[in-house]
Amino acid sequence: MSATELLMQIPPVIQTTRIMQTPHVMEIPPEIQIDQPKNGYRFSIDPILLISRVIPEKEERILDIGTGCGIMPLLLAFKYPNIHITAVEIQKSLAQFAQKNIVANHFKNRITLINRDIRQISNADTGGRFDRIISNPPYKKKGSGRVNPDIQKAIARHEITLSLNELILCVANFLKPGGILNIVYPADRLIELQNAMLRHSIQLIDMIFVNTKKDKKPKLMLITGCAQQKRNI
Repeated sequence: MSATELLMQIPPVIQTTRIMQTPHVMEIPPEIQIDQPKNGYRFSIDPILLISRVIPEKEERILDIGTGCGIMPLLLAFKYPNIHITAVEIQKSLAQFAQKNIVANHFKNRITLINRDIRQISNADTGGRFDRIISNPPYKKKGSGRVNPDIQKAIARHEITLSLNELILCVANFLKPGGILNIVYPADRLIELQNAMLRHSIQLIDMIFVNTKKDKKPKLMLITGCAQQKRNI
């Protein structure tokens, strides 16, 4: 499906739809120390693209589902000193890197790491619902395409431990009414994501298609959703 065809299917509730070129993203500040696996799953530009569009309010409580080595919480904590982030990562090996990065950057009081399956966590475990949820989830359906033989990469890239519908259900359970969802996802799965959001009462309010090259169709999209009611983003 072309970008034009995708755009034609966007519902009228969306406030903004545009295409962004990848050079227009924030850079990782040199002050931030980031350690990650040398041979396992390593973050790409995708989470950095997503964070470049996130502007939290003062004192916001943010949940990161699938934090990996903690790249998104680290960037947010560095840029916005008056927020608190809870970072959830199911893989122990990646959670160990995330915890090491949190400590190395002196964010222990501002980033809380939970090494558990998000589906088995309750609001009681996190201290209540969140103002915002961010996620750079697995992009590929379980059973589709080649599954990486490296289990760390496989879980990060395929819906092995968390399907799209389960992810959005968790978002609905953890967001406050009016809370914001920021997610980066493949452009060719727009309809699936949109349907999952509608199913769980997350309103799609903003969308940006991401182009790596002007003559290529967008492969990624940055989605903003809102739980039940709108608020400033």
